[in-house]
Amino acid sequence: VAAAPMPVDTGAPPKAGPITEVTATLADGTCAPGGPCAIRVDVHLDPVADVGDVAWELRVYDRCSGKVDTTGPVTMSPEPGRQQVYGISRAALPPGSALALAAVTSAPDVAASEPVFVPDQNATC
Repeated sequence: VAAAPMPVDTGAPPKAGPITEVTATLADGTCAPGGPCAIRVDVHLDPVADVGDVAWELRVYDRCSGKVDTTGPVTMSPEPGRQQVYGISRAALPPGSALALAAVTSAPDVAASEPVFVPDQNATC
């Protein structure tokens, strides 16, 4: 009997401190369980905030087992006058029928993107 996958709880709000939004999107158009996955992470910043480094990690959630893996952190500095930093984070996805990825920042504050689901629909456990 197929079960519904668990919801994703990143444990972080969608915005915090000078971070106004975090987004995660597929960088190469598609990801598949058991293969590499490139995610573009955009961190939007309050225009009046003076922000130093921005750091995030990519978390990979197995929505059937509850297991969470993380990639190493990425740290970037915003260019002067810019209210955004972005980069590509890469994760090796485990085999699984219901996975999700989310970007979670650690500096200058803790915030998280909405999850990217793999597959993007009709996932079952």
